[in-house]
Amino acid sequence: MPTFGREHHFEGDLRRLKQVEREQFKAALKDFIESLLHWEATGCPWPPPFPAALRIKDVSGYPGIWELTWARDGRCTWRFGLPLLPNKSHIVWRRIGSHEIFKDP
Repeated sequence: MPTFGREHHFEGDLRRLKQVEREQFKAALKDFIESLLHWEATGCPWPPPFPAALRIKDVSGYPGIWELTWARDGRCTWRFGLPLLPNKSHIVWRRIGSHEIFKDP
């Protein structure tokens, strides 16, 4: 199972989301985690096989930072952290919210 961490902005961003937005994020998170589990099971060949519906891509101008789309205007940014467990991915959540998060992804 992948491990997760959070940067300081993420906690405040998450608290500001509406309940429906949190539920949308949780639904996308389920697909995200399933993709990571599959990736780990296949030896982590690059790039990870994320579903197209999550529209995962790297954030332009910020090497190593990735974007996940969880709703029409729902975005979060994250990065791969150093693994805490052998052969398991570690994801560090950075920001969550609308396009406004890209001012400081």
